[in-house]
Amino acid sequence: RVAGKRSPPMPLTGARQAMTGQFDYADTWLNMADALASRGNTLDAAKLLQSQVARHPGDYKLWVGLGNALTDHARTITPAGRLAFERAAELAPGYPAPPFFLGLAEARSGNPEAAVRLWRQILADAPASASWRPMVEDGLLLMRGGAATPPPVRPQAGS
Repeated sequence: RVAGKRSPPMPLTGARQAMTGQFDYADTWLNMADALASRGNTLDAAKLLQSQVARHPGDYKLWVGLGNALTDHARTITPAGRLAFERAAELAPGYPAPPFFLGLAEARSGNPEAAVRLWRQILADAPASASWRPMVEDGLLLMRGGAATPPPVRPQAGS
């Protein structure tokens, strides 16, 4: 499959930490899922996050992580992955992480136009001082072919 040969436009862990912060209970589970996925256990990563979403259905970070894990496992965005990102957006209206990671999943699935649309909207709604803004701008640049390699992720938490 062509989707299986695509590399992610940017690392998920650093991007997640830049968008949502770290060192809370959700981050613990997300780090465990990342470790499983990094060893090729994408199914186990998705199952781990499914169980945590069932235990903590109101945590948008876990839903974002589940969307990422389902996308990793399928090597493309699936209806279930899309649903996870949509649920995260419902739980955290106005937060940039759910649409950012939906855009990243679209880009990883070969649909950069959808990523560009989502990321442009995030930037339109974002304060100029948002610490994560350069990461989104770098993602847009990458989608337009303006960078030869994935941009560095700035792992700063904040608005």
